[in-house]
Amino acid sequence: MQFGKYRLSKHLARGGMGDVYLASLSGEFGFHKQLVVKLIRPELATDPRFVTLFAAEAKTAVTLEHPNIVPIYELGRSETNVLYIAMGRVDGPSVATYLRLVAEQQRPPDVAAALYLIREILEGLAYAHRPAVGRSGDSTPGRKAVVHRDVSTGNVLLDRSGRVLLVDFGIALPAETKVDGRMGSSGYIAPEQARAAEADPRADIFSVGCIFYELLTHARAFPNEGMWAPPEMAAVPDFVRPLLCRMLHVDPGARPADGGAALREVGSLLARHAPTFGSQDLADRLQDILATTDACSNGSAPPTTRDPTAVTKVTTPFATRRPSTKTATEFDSMSSAAMVFPTKVGHRLRSIALAALAALGIAVVLSFQPSTLSSPDARSRTSQPPANPRRKPTSRETDPPRSPPRSPSGTSPVPAVRDRHDPARRRIDISPRRARPKIWLNDHALPGPPFNVDRPALDSDVTLRIRVEAPGYAHEIATFSHADFEATEANPKGKLRISLRRLAAGSITVTAPGVAWAEVWIDGKKAGQTPLLHRKTEAGPHQLRVRCPASVCQQQQILLKKNLEVRPGKELKVVAQDP
Repeated sequence: MQFGKYRLSKHLARGGMGDVYLASLSGEFGFHKQLVVKLIRPELATDPRFVTLFAAEAKTAVTLEHPNIVPIYELGRSETNVLYIAMGRVDGPSVATYLRLVAEQQRPPDVAAALYLIREILEGLAYAHRPAVGRSGDSTPGRKAVVHRDVSTGNVLLDRSGRVLLVDFGIALPAETKVDGRMGSSGYIAPEQARAAEADPRADIFSVGCIFYELLTHARAFPNEGMWAPPEMAAVPDFVRPLLCRMLHVDPGARPADGGAALREVGSLLARHAPTFGSQDLADRLQDILATTDACSNGSAPPTTRDPTAVTKVTTPFATRRPSTKTATEFDSMSSAAMVFPTKVGHRLRSIALAALAALGIAVVLSFQPSTLSSPDARSRTSQPPANPRRKPTSRETDPPRSPPRSPSGTSPVPAVRDRHDPARRRIDISPRRARPKIWLNDHALPGPPFNVDRPALDSDVTLRIRVEAPGYAHEIATFSHADFEATEANPKGKLRISLRRLAAGSITVTAPGVAWAEVWIDGKKAGQTPLLHRKTEAGPHQLRVRCPASVCQQQQILLKKNLEVRPGKELKVVAQDP
């Protein structure tokens, strides 16, 4: 749609304050430039606090002119009174998308790429953290030091050319500004910032440390907000460990003072351990990772550059599509016999046909009963119901014919269907059966159990991507094509089978130093009392509750209630504080 002088072509994302669109600006002599336009969300446009924050983002970021910071071009208001920000376009994914794709493709951590990414992030932050003095004779005042306050994997973008850029200065403020509330991204926010205390550049250093840890280990440093215990460092290279420990220190005084101080240390490590790694190397890695995945601009939404029909097939679960929504192109790729009747219509016609056949059979049987015909009141007897009206029909009476159906032309037989209820559906079998899986088809959650998917059209190149997660088991990703649905001698029903690999159990230790003892409940079951030491627990998410009984705390109190993640072979230590 046209929005003032900008042409909005695609919705990329919805953030905390605005909707982000891919846009273009056209001019004379065929001038054309792509950029990104962020519109304030309608429900927030009347809130003075959010309007101030939205405008502050543009006014803060426009003063930051650096290669590692996304440029701001304009803060404006449309004719319909909608505030917007026009900013530079980044052709590539966010670090969050990058890490997700790396994990899905089961690639090991890339230490050289991690060092380079962190150095580029710190380049931008070092510039923002350093105040700028106004030039002599210039009417523009000097710029104050700026703290980003929301550095996270979602706010660091990777351009396909190998550039690394910071975005979203929506809550950035001058370093000495006091705040009256907690703001930031969960999992990356510094402890002092979570307490709504004054945050200086060292809060950004903590957030960068969280990203650094995630790049090196493919795990979150602090998956549970509020638990600031040092993360496990076994997977971190020895030469990085001292710096990373200081960046993630709970005490701000132990961290590097600002982006410039951290940059000098990371730059030294990069020069020593990956001196030749540069933007072209990162670009090559991105091209390799994105070879089969078109990450969109600003890493916010799936692409639309491929055939629209193909995109619909990949991103929409087959189980939720209706025949009436298919396009002519989709129907053309199916066999003519499969198009004769939709499934529900076929079931109804089959039921009507079976009822007619049953009635005809009863009439024929009655017509050949001599005792009935010779009786003087045969007409009255034949009009009476059968002796046992509650008798259920046998499977022979209700089963459909076993011969394979044919197309209207009779030249292209349809393969024999083994699932009589829905010929296009197949069940996903997960082993072991005791697992409690959750299944996603092309990133859409499937209802179940049982879990069923629709078979792609014949001669279709559509591939089903199925992701399975279950507590205590490693995540599995499997892809299936149309050929995988065919019944075989070993798999007569054509089921899709996925085997899960059990993770090594972890352990949990719970203490409550402020009380004599407290009850510990894990997933709604009583696990013991504090101190609960080295309790063996299956890997995966769990709900923990620590309760102080009335006999200890005068009245029953909940000391802690939190969702936790137990890692395979690791011990999770939890401290429940005295309320």
